[in-house]
Amino acid sequence: MNSIYYRIFLVLLAVGSLVSCSITDPAMPPTSADQMLHIRILNADIDNRDVSLTVDYEVFQSSIAYASLTNYKEMDTVASIYTFKNGNNIIFRDLIKFNKDKKHHTLYLLKRTLDTSYTYYVADIANSDPSKADIRFFNFVFGSPELDFRLGNEAGEILFDSIPYGNKEIINSYALDEGNHKFTITKTDGSGVYVEYDPIYLEAGKVYYISLFGDNANLNQTLFARAFLSSNDEPGQYIEMKQPVPKVLAVNMLSSADSVDVYVNGVKGASINFAENSNYIIGNKNTNSISVFYRNTTTSVFNFDLDLGEDLRKTFIAYKDGETNTFKVFDDNTTYPAFGKSKIRLINMTDLPVISLFNFESSLISNVNSKESSDFLEIEAEKYNFTLRNENNDTLSNVREIDLPKNRIITFIAYKLEKPIDGHSYAIKRIDY
Repeated sequence: MNSIYYRIFLVLLAVGSLVSCSITDPAMPPTSADQMLHIRILNADIDNRDVSLTVDYEVFQSSIAYASLTNYKEMDTVASIYTFKNGNNIIFRDLIKFNKDKKHHTLYLLKRTLDTSYTYYVADIANSDPSKADIRFFNFVFGSPELDFRLGNEAGEILFDSIPYGNKEIINSYALDEGNHKFTITKTDGSGVYVEYDPIYLEAGKVYYISLFGDNANLNQTLFARAFLSSNDEPGQYIEMKQPVPKVLAVNMLSSADSVDVYVNGVKGASINFAENSNYIIGNKNTNSISVFYRNTTTSVFNFDLDLGEDLRKTFIAYKDGETNTFKVFDDNTTYPAFGKSKIRLINMTDLPVISLFNFESSLISNVNSKESSDFLEIEAEKYNFTLRNENNDTLSNVREIDLPKNRIITFIAYKLEKPIDGHSYAIKRIDY
């Protein structure tokens, strides 16, 4: 009998030892925080615009929209089965083994052929210099030729050379000074510009992944670019990059009774009240037909033709010259200011021969003639107390306190009020471009 109890005791002891080893076995420690991988997804598959991802058959990310970048998620295994689905349809499944020497990775989903998709990943980079902005360029335009990514115009310095679709092996980066930068993408074969973009502002200490999306067979409908901010703290944020196109902006300075509709080349672009402005309205290259009607009527205010060149931006201001409705066109400045500053101008739409813009007792812009514009002035981005004054230094408007934003182009328009406010007959209108 004692031998039976003894045998039972030995069995229990063995089981206890197994349980103990399974919990504290030094050969199987939990993954420490500094050993975890950080994985995020960018969906660049133009045919699959809402995908989900499972890792080892457990949901890892859901609802990943086309041209979007997810936040990072931690992963404690280097190699796993990754499955992308569009609804219930599997579009990619394979074993992926990450480089364990790098901790942060972006996994890309792309269209390979008309019927298949594939993935690849790159190790993410940190900012190289707190005074610089680092950029990478990714070509996700299906079927595109090799592309050169240039700083400035089509003759500018090539930052990334001969980038094919899905540039899997080309993952270098380039550091730029903080500020506004214009980028142009040309065809590597020398056959011209593929696409160009308006300047974007890049902050020092940040990393941007500039990504070009679309389908080369239908560029006019699909092409667009985003500069993703590559940061774990601000996942998925991006700057939408815009192509330079001819545009016109309208300002209504007729009278409080005159709301107007603005048509550009026969298409209604805006309805604006007195002392208001439209957004930029896209026009044609070179000649454009501008028609202004009283709001919700077919009664014409005026018509004129406007040359916008290849990609110019202009502002026209409707006003009354006595009883006659007329207009004045002004060229807009698209050259951005230096870092930390803004550019301003003053347009005098009053009945006074000259007018000046003051900050407290200091004149910033002096003696602008009636129906004319000053040059653009680059000033510090800080708080100002703006007033209008005439040639006798009389204050004409209430103080307009403005905390001027950095890196903006701003137009101030001086105009006459129909009724004085606080004893002043003039006011300042602000338009940020």
